[in-house]
Amino acid sequence: MPIDVELQERVNALLAPDTEAADVRETSVPLPFSPFIPAHARRAAEVASTLFAAEQARGVAGAIAAAEDAVVTESSRGLVKRALKSFVTHSAAARAVVALPAETAVDSDVPLPPGEHDRADAPSRTLPATEQVLDWYREDPFANEHHAHWHDVWNTGGITMPDGTQLPTQPRQGELFLYMHRQMLARYDTERRIAGLPVASPFEPPYDQPIAEGYGAERYVTRPAGTSLREIRPDAGPAQLAERFSRLDQAITAGHLTVPALPQLGPLDGNQLGAAIEPSDLNTGPSSDLSLDHSDTAPGPYPNIHGFGHVLTGMSADPQGGETWWGVMNYVETAIRDPFFYRWHRHIDDQGRRVEDRLGPADLSEAAAPGVHFRDDGTLDVRLALSAQVDDGDFDAFARARLGGAAFDDPDGLTTDTLTTDFTRSRVASPLPVPENRNQTFVPQESYFQTHLVHDPFGLFLRVEADADVRATVRVFLVLTEHVEDRRMWIELDKFDRHLTAGVNLIGRPDALSAVIKRKGVKAPGANPPGDGTDPWCDCGWPYSLLLPSGGTAGADFTLAVILTDWAKDTLGSPKTCGSMSYCGARESYPDQQPMGYPFHRPFGQAGVLATLTAMDNVALRRVQIRCRREPPA
Repeated sequence: MPIDVELQERVNALLAPDTEAADVRETSVPLPFSPFIPAHARRAAEVASTLFAAEQARGVAGAIAAAEDAVVTESSRGLVKRALKSFVTHSAAARAVVALPAETAVDSDVPLPPGEHDRADAPSRTLPATEQVLDWYREDPFANEHHAHWHDVWNTGGITMPDGTQLPTQPRQGELFLYMHRQMLARYDTERRIAGLPVASPFEPPYDQPIAEGYGAERYVTRPAGTSLREIRPDAGPAQLAERFSRLDQAITAGHLTVPALPQLGPLDGNQLGAAIEPSDLNTGPSSDLSLDHSDTAPGPYPNIHGFGHVLTGMSADPQGGETWWGVMNYVETAIRDPFFYRWHRHIDDQGRRVEDRLGPADLSEAAAPGVHFRDDGTLDVRLALSAQVDDGDFDAFARARLGGAAFDDPDGLTTDTLTTDFTRSRVASPLPVPENRNQTFVPQESYFQTHLVHDPFGLFLRVEADADVRATVRVFLVLTEHVEDRRMWIELDKFDRHLTAGVNLIGRPDALSAVIKRKGVKAPGANPPGDGTDPWCDCGWPYSLLLPSGGTAGADFTLAVILTDWAKDTLGSPKTCGSMSYCGARESYPDQQPMGYPFHRPFGQAGVLATLTAMDNVALRRVQIRCRREPPA
């Protein structure tokens, strides 16, 4: 269905950048809107409910009119933006006629026009200076958009619909909160090691210790290096954060959450922990949630911890002249730019690791695909090839025609063990779909130039033997070889299912179909058609341009792991045209019954990761190298 131009222009006006005042020191003034503050998130959900009610009474135009009215009556324009994004994301009628603008590389590898500058060339406000080597990564516009849109799709509380039913939080939302951010940490720490930096250290108590890293961005409050968290209200400061963490620490030690109103919770697991720490409600069915009684002033058993840390960091320094927004940590759109984001989330993830370690090693044989195996350690059964070599984008046909029989073991130059990345300059915009075609023709609004990572498209090719016809799930992970024993450093690259027949099976899989990426707009060989663009999950997912780590100009050694599991036990879903199954799930249920990150979701025991995987005949390992053609922008 074509875009309604008039309605789209009104949505754009509502979502346009604003200049909310940053100086809100007085306790009588409400804090600036942040979805990291549960009360703000709840109010945004209430406003979203009024938009759904207006839609039911007066259509999408009525809902947008209600949002325009809310800008006048609500205390924060940011709150209304959050509500509008939630409404458009979850309303089928709204998605049919309007779209949320998304960052897009309109032109790639283009020269800078006279008078323009590359954002990557702007003076860095990152301290210490050694951290500036990863400014390109933290400030990647597509990674920042992923983080923001993920939080738009995964609301922390339910939205009441006009008929009184609840649009609940998503199943396993707490687990996905921890897993998605763990994957972001694995990718960031991999880049740190490539750049010669140590992995990010967790920011642990005492919470009033000086923060070594400083960060600032244009119009956002700059936090100098050495700044400490401080009281932003008499009841909101490092002491309260420590008290909140103490309650969570006790629950992890005890192995269960203590919520008097919810005695049915059972033993503590990752989903409960994620819900308690994010915070979000617990989904209990198609139209209901259980609240863990989160709050900003801590009357409930497990008040806001994760978001509270974001807000305290974002408001730890005073605004100076020309700074109109709080620090970037206060906003989902910009939080990952700050080096401290990763230290804070490493501390959060450490709590998830504690719960997993209590459970001990998992029996990985239980999920193995029956009668399916690789030869020996599987090294010869995994191949990579550049997508440019694949005729017509048919990767399975390429595998059968060019890699069948003995050719798989001796591919005669068709395959490679080196993947290549590069940096390119793009004109980046938040484009608007035009009425005639929401997928292919865009009218750019404001644009800017940025240097960002890209890679040469590639395909994964597998030789798999099956004793009988069976359906298997293929799970693909990558790790910097020096960290092969750290299960939290393994990066998920893909997950898909295949029908295998008795005997030898050859499988081809393009990187453009990865289950972790936002596939909308990907034009690499093997990519799916764009679809109609109305699915909210289409805009959710890790950017394709950052699918691979950079590798560095000297090249970095990685280990690729392919794990075959039993589809009948996984009941793996298959996204149709867009969106990330691994990072964004689906509407009704997460489309994989295995724990997120399987088999790296639990400790591996005394044998360790590599020895355990090598001993499994449903696992294939291969060493690969990733190399970048040029240095990142300085």
